[in-house]
Amino acid sequence: MAISTVSRQAGPFATTGALASFTFGFKIFQASDLLVLYTPAGGSESHLTLYLHYIVQMAPDQDATPGGTVYFVDPGSLNGSVRATSQVPNTQPLVLTNVGAFFPAQVNQA
Repeated sequence: MAISTVSRQAGPFATTGALASFTFGFKIFQASDLLVLYTPAGGSESHLTLYLHYIVQMAPDQDATPGGTVYFVDPGSLNGSVRATSQVPNTQPLVLTNVGAFFPAQVNQA
């Protein structure tokens, strides 16, 4: 499957203590594949920690409807902005030779 562009970011979303969750629309394989970044008002960006600062609810079928929802553990402590991106490297590890057969599913998963 050819992919010309892939948006692997959600946000930025303003956090004023009222934002309890936000959705993202890109494929992940496990919750730890998501990187959530927080920028306090007037401060510098830092990484939030899974389960300490947020939890992830993945969509059940990541092929049909990729993405999910990020829920903050303590939304009242956030005053600035958050965004999410993927920690999965954007690489193509599959090697195809010009002689021999391959399964099309291997190409789509790579």
